[in-house]
Amino acid sequence: MEDCLLLGDYLSYFHGGVVVSGSIAFNSRRIYGSQWLVCSIIAYAFVKSFPQPDGTQSASPFVRIAIISLGPLVWNAAILLILFLVSLFLGPMLDTCCVKFGAVMASIAHFLAMVGMVGFFEFLVSYVPF
Repeated sequence: MEDCLLLGDYLSYFHGGVVVSGSIAFNSRRIYGSQWLVCSIIAYAFVKSFPQPDGTQSASPFVRIAIISLGPLVWNAAILLILFLVSLFLGPMLDTCCVKFGAVMASIAHFLAMVGMVGFFEFLVSYVPF
């Protein structure tokens, strides 16, 4: 067992001979993933920088990216705050008659999060003239 550590064969010592991905694969995935994200944002900003066919200039693409990325977070935070207050004040009362009050609150939170994500995306794609 100690020979494995001295020779540098740590994979067979810690993982029972099962080959795991090295740190190079993990780090390259992290680096290339962030580069892909930056390149996608730059390409989107370039495409949206041209004026529309009717001559009007569209809004900044970075504003639209910020709205698309931060809007659902704000929506979910508001929903969770409201459901927290409902469960805080009405939970002790409703727990006596409704046995699965926590499960109902969790299902409501998940359903509203899904509706908010889909609705927010559809609203931005369909109705906002960026």
